[in-house]
Amino acid sequence: MMYRENKWEKAIRYSVMPLIYILLTIMAAFMLLPFYWMLITSFKTFIEATAPIPIWWINPSTWQWENYELAYNLMIRVGGNIENVPQFMDHVLKRYVNFGDFFFNTVFSTLINTILTLITVILGAFAVARVNFAGKKVIFAIMIATMMVPGEMILITNIVTIYQLNWTDTFEGIIMPFIASVFYTFLLVQLFRQIPDSLYKAARVDGCSDWKFLWRVLVPMSKNTLITIAILDSIGSWNAYLWPYMVNRAPRMYVLSVALYEFTSALTGVTQTPAPQILMAAAAITIAPMILVYLLLRKQIIAGVTRGGTKG
Repeated sequence: MMYRENKWEKAIRYSVMPLIYILLTIMAAFMLLPFYWMLITSFKTFIEATAPIPIWWINPSTWQWENYELAYNLMIRVGGNIENVPQFMDHVLKRYVNFGDFFFNTVFSTLINTILTLITVILGAFAVARVNFAGKKVIFAIMIATMMVPGEMILITNIVTIYQLNWTDTFEGIIMPFIASVFYTFLLVQLFRQIPDSLYKAARVDGCSDWKFLWRVLVPMSKNTLITIAILDSIGSWNAYLWPYMVNRAPRMYVLSVALYEFTSALTGVTQTPAPQILMAAAAITIAPMILVYLLLRKQIIAGVTRGGTKG
């Protein structure tokens, strides 16, 4: 029998829902404001970008597309030979700013980190959800408790470990401390526990080992959640700044986030005139791949989080 709401419930729904949508719209506008400001500034002239009174929109006929061309040329320059560089930016060519190398470093470290993270969380979640061993609940409770510890508290320990292993200025130093995630393991455990025990017992009766059951049954059934984990971990790795900056100081090992800071430092300088429109264009170029990935796979992210966070 279908439930029918009464007139009071209907009145409340029609009066509250518009307020909720208005509130969500305002919150979304605040979240999108920094991205809008970055994009609009990247198309401004130097005078517009440094105006005392902010200019929130510009005439389409005055959009400075050459800002992106100049930022791109500076970012991938070869041998420092670039034409039409403003005089106040001459000093940037003396710095090591080759984003071709930095882009490879970022893509490689992000890809390897994501693959290793998926492997560790799949194995860890399967062990907690399906394998019976002594102390499992205690170990899992300790793992969950570590989520309460701020990452800054273990930063020094990790740095000391990296130096002792002689992993400074290497990909191992960037990747290895972050190939395991308690949060992603917990998310996957909740999903694995939703799989009926009858399916697992039937597979065991048919001679299917735990290893085969994991990779042939659980992993395919968890595709959306695994895609979500991969995307979120990739975004985190792509945007990481503090850790790569602390363990890698050799320019050849810079990732994009660190290189963008160096680019900003080189472009601005101590006594030179800053160029915010060029900086914003460079920032837009570096974050464009992750925004594209999110736009293409946003449905999988929502489906994966929803399925992993619900029961039944």
